[in-house]
Amino acid sequence: MNVDPKLVELAACPICHHKLDYHTETSSFICHADKLIYPIRDGIAVLIKEEATHLTEL
Repeated sequence: MNVDPKLVELAACPICHHKLDYHTETSSFICHADKLIYPIRDGIAVLIKEEATHLTEL
């Protein structure tokens, strides 16, 4: 899935506000500080804490 480069540049964790890394293999954003993975569904980043999974599940 192609993600808008501007979204990748601006994405920040809703919890700690650190910059998120885009993981191309899973099409998701990763917060290394909180060890959370935020999904991207239908091209929309789901930056909701309750929708995130733990980084160890990657």
